[in-house]
Amino acid sequence: MAIFADEEQAIAQEHPLLQQVNEVANLINPFILQWNHSNTPEAANLAKNFHQGSLPSTQVARQTSGELPCLIQAANLESTAKQIAKKFRNLPAAI
Repeated sequence: MAIFADEEQAIAQEHPLLQQVNEVANLINPFILQWNHSNTPEAANLAKNFHQGSLPSTQVARQTSGELPCLIQAANLESTAKQIAKKFRNLPAAI
């Protein structure tokens, strides 16, 4: 059986914690992934500031991209969508 769960990637207000998933699935010896193949080191370092999970952050497997992530404040959802669309037009691989 394979179950992929990430406490940091919840799509609802209430989500099962890893311990609850483990209990319900009756996993005796779960294998916890240690490597992050999705994020660049720059993005992963930023994300560590918001990490609240019960497990430590994973190690990053990708090479550095050279582009530092930044947080941008937006007035509302429409403004946020416009900023994302602009970034996508200029640098689609960044989205």
